[in-house]
Amino acid sequence: MEKLDFLIDYLLNENTEIKVNNIPKNELEKKRLYRSLCNIYVFYIL
Repeated sequence: MEKLDFLIDYLLNENTEIKVNNIPKNELEKKRLYRSLCNIYVFYIL
């Protein structure tokens, strides 16, 4: 789960326009947040 935390932090730091109030503690919710951030990141690059 440390990798997931790192990746979420990386994506949030990469795009400062994205604000997340609470990073979930549940692994399933973290995965959902990560997938959402990845989708945003792809559009941000393009």
